[in-house]
Amino acid sequence: MQIFLEKRNIQTRVVFTGNIIRQPGFKNIEMKVAQSGYPEADKVMKGGVLLACHHGLTRPMIEHVHESFRVFSQNYK
Repeated sequence: MQIFLEKRNIQTRVVFTGNIIRQPGFKNIEMKVAQSGYPEADKVMKGGVLLACHHGLTRPMIEHVHESFRVFSQNYK
């Protein structure tokens, strides 16, 4: 989906946090971790995508994003 959106001139970014305890900067910090881990945060870290969220987006730009999601969902089930 990320490549599809980029090809339609919609800038994206990978999620760079997700499960924060997996970040290198946290490896030597003492913390409590749930025995079951944090599977939902891991999913975000593995498959999340950030979309444009800027005050300069115009209505046509936002509609283009919506339409792109519609096209993607209809063609990639």
